[in-house]
Amino acid sequence: MAQDLQSEVDAALREIRHLHEQQDILKNVGHFLQTVPERPERVHAMRLDHSIAMLCDNLQVSPSGFYDWDRRRQLPGFRSLEDQALVEQITVIHAEGRQTYGSPRIGNELRARRRRHGRNRIARLMRGRDLCGRQKGRYRVQIVQW
Repeated sequence: MAQDLQSEVDAALREIRHLHEQQDILKNVGHFLQTVPERPERVHAMRLDHSIAMLCDNLQVSPSGFYDWDRRRQLPGFRSLEDQALVEQITVIHAEGRQTYGSPRIGNELRARRRRHGRNRIARLMRGRDLCGRQKGRYRVQIVQW
């Protein structure tokens, strides 16, 4: 009977430690991470203090998704590397055009430089860097009074 009581106490202590660890994880997060890309980054930052399985459970990230994110972060794919190079070219062209070029004109400029990419891909990469073309101002008739 004493052994049963001791095993119940041990189980209760394990549960308390588990709850304290969960509470510690949620305190360290600060606020609920609403954007999905922030969650694996937080798991990566806290992985030395807590188990990855518990972090993934509390931050609502699948462990396989975290490991896939970590692998892609360490070894980016071909398309990702190509996008990084293209973003640099887009940034240069945008600066050369006095920050007025939008995705269609940047696409035309890239074609002139023998690089063919779709307008939507260019627009996506420009949005990622917060680049946008300027629109012409509205035409207003000016009235001259004599």
